[in-house]
Amino acid sequence: MAQSKQDQSDLKEFEQIFKYDESRRQQYKFGKGDIQFITPANYPKEEDYKNKPVQGELILDHVYGYKGNTNNSRQNLYLRDGYLIYHNAAVGIVFNPINRQQQFFLEHSDDITCLCADPREGSTLIATGQKDPKDQPGQGKDYPKIWIWDYKTMKGVLLIDDVCWGQVSRLQWSSLTGYLYVLCGDKDQTLKCYDIDNLIKQKKVLSKDVELLAASSQNTKKIGFCIRPKQCDELGIKDEIMINCVNKLQHVQISEDPKKKMGRLQAKFRAISVGNLNKKGENAFICGNYLLSGKYIVGSSSGNIYLCDGPKAINIYKAHKDSIFSLYISIDNKLYTGGSGKDKNIKIFDIINEEEKGDILKEIYNSGNIHIDGSDFDFQPREMIVYNNKYVYVSSKTNQIINYDIENRRGQLLIDGHDDQIHGVATHPSKDIFITVGWDQTVKIWNAKAHKCLSTYQFTKGGDPWVWQRKQEEENGEDKKDDTERKIIEDDWNITAITWSNNGSLIAIGTEKSAIAIFEYATEPKIQLNLIKVFQIPKRNPNNLEIEPVSRMRFNKDATLLAIAHMDGNLYIFGLNDNGKKCIKWTPYSSRAAPSHIQWGEDSNIIKIFTRDYEISYLKLDYKNKILKRCNKIPDSDKYKFFGNPLIAGWETKGCLQSEMDGTDINDVALTNDLKLIACGDDHGKIRLHNYPVVLSLPNLIYNGHSEHVQSVEFMGNDNYLISVGGADMSIFQWKVIKH
Repeated sequence: MAQSKQDQSDLKEFEQIFKYDESRRQQYKFGKGDIQFITPANYPKEEDYKNKPVQGELILDHVYGYKGNTNNSRQNLYLRDGYLIYHNAAVGIVFNPINRQQQFFLEHSDDITCLCADPREGSTLIATGQKDPKDQPGQGKDYPKIWIWDYKTMKGVLLIDDVCWGQVSRLQWSSLTGYLYVLCGDKDQTLKCYDIDNLIKQKKVLSKDVELLAASSQNTKKIGFCIRPKQCDELGIKDEIMINCVNKLQHVQISEDPKKKMGRLQAKFRAISVGNLNKKGENAFICGNYLLSGKYIVGSSSGNIYLCDGPKAINIYKAHKDSIFSLYISIDNKLYTGGSGKDKNIKIFDIINEEEKGDILKEIYNSGNIHIDGSDFDFQPREMIVYNNKYVYVSSKTNQIINYDIENRRGQLLIDGHDDQIHGVATHPSKDIFITVGWDQTVKIWNAKAHKCLSTYQFTKGGDPWVWQRKQEEENGEDKKDDTERKIIEDDWNITAITWSNNGSLIAIGTEKSAIAIFEYATEPKIQLNLIKVFQIPKRNPNNLEIEPVSRMRFNKDATLLAIAHMDGNLYIFGLNDNGKKCIKWTPYSSRAAPSHIQWGEDSNIIKIFTRDYEISYLKLDYKNKILKRCNKIPDSDKYKFFGNPLIAGWETKGCLQSEMDGTDINDVALTNDLKLIACGDDHGKIRLHNYPVVLSLPNLIYNGHSEHVQSVEFMGNDNYLISVGGADMSIFQWKVIKH
């Protein structure tokens, strides 16, 4: 068919963008690939770029979430001078629950695994331990360490290095001796001890040079431990410790070791049997604490509470239907317990008896099942702290912290977060609002200025994706909707990607099993997401056993097209009609390797992709036939402009690849709206800030805090903040952007 004169004119105009002086073509190595690009006419000279400092900086403003969703996440919430002290990723956090402001301790080199506060009056010291750090390129081996820091000044006062193999599992401070006790994560679960008061002046020490004790605590899996606050009556005993384990309890007495040099300690371990009280035994002893008398109580997986005296269990009381996850003894000698499983509640008991016979406790309060309206909060307490006998701070396995009002029987979310890997973030084009998604089946809307979660949409694993939408409609008093067009697809809803349209009206997400959901961003009657469309991209090859995940998604500038980079090797384009309620599928573009990143052209005539074999492809959109055609040449960057964040490779981001990196290290980049700065998130938990365009790897500013791969970074529409998500560290960081 002959082309019209208009078509011929359009073709000639289009061909002009591929004409340029070949001297502007450059090439560099990215992984195993060779990246070619055409520099713009004003591309900075290397000498000029090298001598220009980065024109901005980042300041950590807020860390969303709490470290609750791991086996080690216990005994890691403290209240001091009105501040809540806890940790997330590689950051120690001091949080003011009144004004929602945070302060940060940032000296750890990997995930913080445990935390404790010095219980002695007047002390402002915190101890945090970490796991075995990822060895950084060119920096040699690194091992788990303990930092002692001051929560008033937020400065480190002592580093104990090379503590053990694996991780530091638990920390507890003795109020009697001032010793810091450590349960190590090595195969022997070694119990170690340090005299912190005598070490602080040294600033940094090696563990083997200063440890007073290094004793194997046997191979029973440890859950936690606590130290008797009252002096033991037995002569020569410095500290008495109870260790709660899977299947058993241990009683430990610490004394000076007469066979070794002065000051060295020895530990006497004794197993505590509960067979005299419960012939079935227990699957786990989950929590425990000492009473004012010196006896101690332990909460178990069956809901039983055991009263123990030294190495003996002397009484038992059935307190909950199911596991007791946490307990707290108040200064007026009342026992607060947090149940999970069959009864997700807080109970308060009077401690009425500490003898072998008779009831130990008398129940005086039962909260009933605790939930937070509109939230995915699940009451699985990791730690509880009673404040003024009126409120209970509860940290949960769901990586959230609530403030529970005892009298009014109402909980309020203080700290919200995701409780599985977080893989995506998208920001509103003009407001201080952002959205995060993860493998916990939730989509969360956040207000960056208020540091709060505004709304949650929760999918049900393997269930109907519209359940939460119906719940929202009912709460808003809306008429019941016709469900006939609400397609139900089975999916685990482990969400891997998200994008927000440039007009702010549409959000799209993609999952591990190739499900796509499109939402309307609603502000009335309140801010929430309304699900409007669900579908699934079928297997590219029906003979494959598994459906491949969605890698990246991007709307074009006017939100009439949605591009989906897929790990099956295809780039999918969907035309959007009726504000996203109708989707028209184009013919997929099959790439040699799976596309991982996408960038639309300003006019949506070209889209470029970066693939897993380190290649950039430019694709022309044929709107008439709804297909994509590969461009044989690279567009002139002066004649054709692209929209949104750039790819991780190309003329805009060339210097993001550091000399020690291979092509897999960079996960995402984000560009400020004034085209001044680029942020880059990598596999080493680091964020780097560069001038735009990134001509060379230096200069850059490096920011730590994440403990796993930084999966996604995004600037707010007004450039006030940068949001980063840390994948498996389950954390969201909000950075304040300062421009110079």
